[in-house]
Formats: sequence, C-alpha cells, structure tokens
Amino acid sequence: MKNNLILALIASLAPLLSACSVDTVSSQDVSTQSIHQSYSVEYDVATNATTVWAQFRVGGFSGTTVSLKSPARVAANGQTLREHNFLGTFYSRSFAGYVPSVVLDWTGDDEHTHSNAISYKPVAITQAATTVDLLQAYQISVSAPELMGSDTVEARIRQEQNRNGYNESIVVNAVFSPQLNQLTFPASELARLQEGQAVLEVSRSRWQSLVEGTREGGGISATYRARSLELTLVGNPSTNKLAVR
Repeated sequence: MKNNLILALIASLAPLLSACSVDTVSSQDVSTQSIHQSYSVEYDVATNATTVWAQFRVGGFSGTTVSLKSPARVAANGQTLREHNFLGTFYSRSFAGYVPSVVLDWTGDDEHTHSNAISYKPVAITQAATTVDLLQAYQISVSAPELMGSDTVEARIRQEQNRNGYNESIVVNAVFSPQLNQLTFPASELARLQEGQAVLEVSRSRWQSLVEGTREGGGISATYRARSLELTLVGNPSTNKLAVR
C-alpha cells in the first residue's frame, strides 16, 4: 500500500515537478540558509492513510533538489521521513488513519531545527445525485466544518474518454458557495462530458507560509480527500455512450 500511496503522490505532483530541476546536491555542499522548504500533507478517505511529503531545493522553489546528509534530517510528528530519488530527491512517510495535525521538523547541517506545523479539517459529500443530467447544472452539498479564509473546497467530475483510440482524462470543476456549503457544476462545463460513467471527487485544502523558514522561504499545504462517488451521466444527445475505465 505504501508504494501505491507514493506513486499516487508523485502523479499528483507531476505537473509541478515538470517545471522544476530534477538534479540533486548534497546538503553538506550548500548553506542551510540557501535551502527552500516545501511540505505537503494529504489524507485520503479511500485508503484511510495520511501521507507526508517534503522536498528541499537550492535556487528557489524550482531549483536543484537537496539530499539530506547527517546531521541533516527531516521528521513528521517525530517519525523520520524516508528518502526517495525520482525526478530529484524528496522525502515521505505514510501514517495509518487521519492525522489532523502534523509537525514537520527539519534539522539542517548547522544542527538548527526548523519546526513548522499545520492542522486541517475534513470534508464530506452530504447530498449528491448519482445520475447527472448533462443538459443542466449539477449541484452537490458538502459538510466542511470550521472553514477558514485559507481553506479551499474543490469538486471535480473526472471521466476517462476514448478519443481516436487514445484514453483521455476529462475533468470539469465546480464553483463553491461557502455560505451554503454547496458546489455547482455549470451546464457549460458539463457539456465537455459524454454519456456514461464518471467519478465525483471532493477535497479540502489549506496552504500556509512557514513560521520557521530560511531566507529562501517555503510553504506547507494540507489536503483532505473525501470518498469519491460513482456517477452516471445522461442527457447529452450529441455524444455517443461510452464505457469508462
């Protein structure tokens, strides 16, 4: 399961990593103050696991990745993160269940520890029709307690379509109304989909700057992924029915 979680995390980060350096340098060869910190926490209801990810770079957020050499190290809630070398160097660790608060401790080669913490709340789908008429707006309700200004609630419908012999993932996004705890998919967005099966995905995210950073700064994000919902899409006569992977 751990390998699957890491692969899923790499896939979610691929668009960001594609614009970044994949080279690596030892922490012993750079100044601690020149290192940019980037942290991510994600809980997925489907796997009931929390994954913590960390990456260090020199030259800013897209610069060369840094491999931590003793005494440098990084831990989450006191547990050491494991090093991975794929598209550069990064660190991760998985925890069983939902971990609502995570403290990241990074110790540099100067043996000073930078501590940064983040807490995040859940989100859940409370009302959603499983049959969606593509000719009109589709609305769902969610539970998202204690929303703060830095919180983002997102919903998307993802459908795998076969176009000219190639599978293509089509994603449409909703508009969130925080006062009503509702998300709406406009009919103009749904028009990109075809009759058949699709998946509704809802998440809640938070990003914050670091309390203890270097001169290069950095950030930490946390995401709670609700259980997805299988949908049946109907009502678009201009497209053919299709099977979804």
